[in-house]
Amino acid sequence: MVPVHFQEPIVEPYDGTKDIHYHLKAFRIQMLISGGSDAIKCKYFVGTLRDTAPMPLRSINIFDDFSGKFLSQFAY
Repeated sequence: MVPVHFQEPIVEPYDGTKDIHYHLKAFRIQMLISGGSDAIKCKYFVGTLRDTAPMPLRSINIFDDFSGKFLSQFAY
């Protein structure tokens, strides 16, 4: 469940053309400010990906694992 007073992070969508580390850092900072749990981070991070290969849904609830898969998938 998303807390009632949770503020959705404002992060420029990642489209596969920019630095993946910058995107991940910007997202982490916004989630730190918003106070999102690991489960909320995983849920909202998927929404920051545009025009990219899909990331696994509902299979990961620890954001460090999720971000590691993101870096592995998009690092080139």
